[in-house]
Amino acid sequence: MVNEDILLTNAKYEDYIKYEKWYGKNLNLVLIFAESISAIDSYHLWGKNNMPYLDKIQKDGITFTNFIANWVNSCQAHVSTLIWDPPVGEAYEYDFEEWLADFLNNQGYNTTFISTAPLWFLGQIDFLKKVWFKKIIWEKAFEDKEKYSFNSAPDEYLYEKALDEIKNQTWKYFIWLQTITFHGPYYSPYNTPDGDHMYQTLKYADEKLYDFYNELQKIWFFDNWILIVLWDHRKRSRAELWESYVFWETRKYRSVATVVWSWIQSDTINSNIIQHTDFYYSIKELLWSGDIEVNLFYNNIFSQTWNRTRWIMSSDFTVLKWSKYCLVDANTIKNEYGQIYNYWLATKNKYIRKRISSKKLKF
Repeated sequence: MVNEDILLTNAKYEDYIKYEKWYGKNLNLVLIFAESISAIDSYHLWGKNNMPYLDKIQKDGITFTNFIANWVNSCQAHVSTLIWDPPVGEAYEYDFEEWLADFLNNQGYNTTFISTAPLWFLGQIDFLKKVWFKKIIWEKAFEDKEKYSFNSAPDEYLYEKALDEIKNQTWKYFIWLQTITFHGPYYSPYNTPDGDHMYQTLKYADEKLYDFYNELQKIWFFDNWILIVLWDHRKRSRAELWESYVFWETRKYRSVATVVWSWIQSDTINSNIIQHTDFYYSIKELLWSGDIEVNLFYNNIFSQTWNRTRWIMSSDFTVLKWSKYCLVDANTIKNEYGQIYNYWLATKNKYIRKRISSKKLKF
C-alpha cells in the first residue's frame, strides 16, 4: 500500500506513477454516460425506488456503494474519464495528455461517440474531436425526431443507433453513449401537464435503458463486451437532511455507476471509493497491451483491488483542460434565452489561472 499522504502534498508527477507491462484483453466496450442522478434515486443503493430497472441491471453486475463523482458538473466528469485528472499539487506542470479514445485507437479499436443532443454547448463537439473519437454521431442524425430536454431526441433513438453500430461492427469497438434525459428540468415523452415531471422522466429514461440492456442480451452481447453505465454527477437539487448525516462532505458528489460483464459475478458489491478517474485507469489496465504508466492511487472497478481510501475532488487542472480543448466563442454562442455561454472562458482567464499560479488546488 502506497502512502496516501502524498495526495495531500505538493508531490510531483513521478511520485505517484509506476511503470508496468500489461497484457490486455480483446474486449469490446459500451459506456453509457448519463446526466445527473443521485445515489438516493436507486433503491438498491440507498432507498428511493425512482429507477427500478437500473437496480435490476446493477444486480446483474457490480453495485458501487461509494461512487463519488470527481466534481459537480459534466465537464469535469468528461475530462476525468476521458483524459485523466492529476490529483496532486504540482502535477499541472507535467502536461500529461493521454486521451482514452486515442489510447484505444492505438490498440486497434474503432471509437464512436453517440448523442442525440446538440454538442455546441460549452464547445463539447470541439472537445470530442480533440480527444480523438474516430466517429461522432450527434444532432444531424436525429434532426427529424421530436426534441425534449436540452433539445435532444428521445433515448430510444440513441439506443437504436447504438444497436445498429454494434451489429455492424467488424472489429474491436468502443462506443460512448451520452444521454441527457435524466437531467432536469425533466422533460420526456412520458410527461403529462399535471404529472410529477421528475418521476415521469426518470421512469421513461429508466425503461428505455432497460430495453436497450435486454436487446444487448438478445445478441449475446456480454460474451465479449462490457457495459458500463456511468453518471456524471449528482442531480442538481439540495441534498436531503439525512444525506448530510450519512455522507457528510461527499453528499454533493454521490451518484450511480455499474458494470455488467459475463466475467463478473452477478450482484457483486464494491464498497471501495470509486470515481471517474478510476474508470479511466481500470479500462486502460483491462485493454492495454504493452508498457504503460500507472497511477499508484487508482482503485480498480473490475475487481476489489484498491490503492486509495480517500475520495478526491477534481483539481482546477480539470477545468483548465476543458477550457484548452473547447473553443467556445463567448460572443456568438447563445442559448434560447439569449444568455451567452461564456462561463468556461471566464473561468479559464480569471479564476483558474489565478489558483493554479498560487498552487491552491482543491482535494
